[in-house]
Amino acid sequence: MGYGVSTGAAGGMSLRGIGGSPTAGLLVLIDGHPQYMGLMGHPIADAYQTMLTDRVEVLRGPASVLYGSNAMGGVINIVTRKMQEDGIKANAQIGYGSYNTLQTELSNRIRKGRFNSIVTGSYNRTDGHRENMEFEQYGGYAKLGYDFNAAWKVWGDVNITRFKASNPGETDNPYIDNDSRITRGMASFALENHYEKSSGALSFFYNWGRHKINDGYHPGGTPQASHFNSKDRMLGVSWYQSATLFAGNRLTVGFDYQHFGGITWLPIYFFTLIGAYKFGWKVGLLTAVLSPIANSLLFGMPLPAVLPAILLKSVLLAIAAGWAAHRFNRISLPILLAVVLFYQIAGTLGEWAMVGSFFQAVQDFRIGLPGMAMQIVGGYVLIRYSASL
Repeated sequence: MGYGVSTGAAGGMSLRGIGGSPTAGLLVLIDGHPQYMGLMGHPIADAYQTMLTDRVEVLRGPASVLYGSNAMGGVINIVTRKMQEDGIKANAQIGYGSYNTLQTELSNRIRKGRFNSIVTGSYNRTDGHRENMEFEQYGGYAKLGYDFNAAWKVWGDVNITRFKASNPGETDNPYIDNDSRITRGMASFALENHYEKSSGALSFFYNWGRHKINDGYHPGGTPQASHFNSKDRMLGVSWYQSATLFAGNRLTVGFDYQHFGGITWLPIYFFTLIGAYKFGWKVGLLTAVLSPIANSLLFGMPLPAVLPAILLKSVLLAIAAGWAAHRFNRISLPILLAVVLFYQIAGTLGEWAMVGSFFQAVQDFRIGLPGMAMQIVGGYVLIRYSASL
């Protein structure tokens, strides 16, 4: 156990001498989605729970042409588990050792017909073999999937990990109060197709993190007057379609979009849209109000400063989606496009009135385009296919 946060931490990864700590030259992916801390731009190893891993793929050597600047040393892709056969499987691992070290993992996997799910949780701690070397981590992972047929499937997952760590420094020059409190989370959604000579996927991901770090001080020194605090958010959307045209040939087309920092897409809107369109405006309105507040209290997002604008847009979305479902009594991409554009445009005007700056108000609309695409396409798929069940 360790934490790959900054220079001097116990955790880290390297490939052919590149990486280490901080691991800025080695890109880590989960199901093809990039994972790294905001300010320092490197992965945090302890945010990846072993329970969610089915296999690890390693691409050695420079891969920046395909994956961007963080892949100078190579790429590590963590592929999450999938339940292959019908049934229920539960696993538990408990270990206890020296220095009050405790490691626990619980997992439950279900597959029934076209539906499959994975839910896991973990708790790890240790006092360390030196003073001021405590480490504590707890987290959970959930993944839901549905197979429409042999060729098409959809899945979504969420992972949240929080850990606390203390760094004692070197034995001859120890640190005092060199502590870290870090929360990392990720959520993703994907629609995949697999045919004999063609395969592809449309996927969305959203990562976030909160980091509170005290650099500490040496004996005889002065405690830090200020601490490092950061919050980062990263979203992306990608699409690819690959086909074999003839023997020995593989043609792949696609695109990737990533946005880091700022006010970005939150799954709040997606859940509000589904709830209002599928179950009526009252359920949508309940989701629109409770979801942003719960996310803000638990994960610090949305920030309190932008919470009123998010609540306004969520409420407008619930009303518009509920009205559209009642008025048209059917689902279509143009209807969802109109609903999403309405709440975004009306909400942007409302935010403009709140903050007094049109430029600031329109930023959420501009950088939220991938999230709106997910609401329209993903909402259409889920609502249509759930209605046919």
